[in-house]
Amino acid sequence: NGNTFTIYENGVNVVSQTQNVTLVNSSAPLTIGRAGDYNGYYYQGYVQEIRIIKNKALYTGNFTPPEKPFAY
Repeated sequence: NGNTFTIYENGVNVVSQTQNVTLVNSSAPLTIGRAGDYNGYYYQGYVQEIRIIKNKALYTGNFTPPEKPFAY
């Protein structure tokens, strides 16, 4: 949202950063569940739902997560 990068876990803000926010501009593919192109560094767990939204802040404060997945 603007110059603020925020991560929410279960609808609660767990970290916000407003200074020195740099997201990597890379030709490498986006990876979820492992550390970039590094083989062997895999997330040992489950991801139920992940959403990446470009150029829009869906939430700007704590929220109640929806009970059903978003319709596409």
